[in-house]
Amino acid sequence: LLALRASFPELGFNLAVEAPFLTEPLPIGSQYLQRCLEAAWMVGGGSAVLRLVDVSPAPHLLRPGAVEQLGRSVATFASEAWTSRVSLVLENSKQPLGSLRALIRCAAEALPQGVPVPNLCWDPHNQFIQTLQPEDPLQTARSVPIPELFEFHFKQSRDGALQGEVGPGDLDWRGIVEGMVTRGFRGPALFEIPPGPDVWERLERSTTYVRSLLPPTGGTA
Repeated sequence: LLALRASFPELGFNLAVEAPFLTEPLPIGSQYLQRCLEAAWMVGGGSAVLRLVDVSPAPHLLRPGAVEQLGRSVATFASEAWTSRVSLVLENSKQPLGSLRALIRCAAEALPQGVPVPNLCWDPHNQFIQTLQPEDPLQTARSVPIPELFEFHFKQSRDGALQGEVGPGDLDWRGIVEGMVTRGFRGPALFEIPPGPDVWERLERSTTYVRSLLPPTGGTA
């Protein structure tokens, strides 16, 4: 990872790892999490970011007190990460975005002074397709506070089937992009498209499509 960062000094990298932060309290001090912090530093350097993704449905999030308990666990780990100058970002997967944002608010209340509040990595497709409770990504794009966001993800499906590139489909990307850009979001954003021998061609078409959706007032993609 250190060699990767050194090979592309003009790029910024962040590390995403699986961790059940919405399923159970994080195993603070575990070798796994320690290695994740080390790897995030290696690939991110002075702006190191560790992105946690919980791929479990975690239905017990809806139980009384669960969000508060898990929020305190995230706060403890965010404090530990910050001692290594690694910022924490949490991504929505199968859990409702509302529950994830509530957890972040609980973590913020438990954080020591000076430790940054974990930011949100928003995946609109996950919110639309995988979540336990129906949520509207378009409404999220028009309402989620921009300072909460670290990045968001581009991907598309048709009739629920994930597509190889971003284009017309189940998600109203024009409305989502307009909602984000007109409220001041300027990135970063990540294209999550399946690998394959033509990945660069599909990425180029995806980028061209998203740029065509930008409102005339400006913005970059």
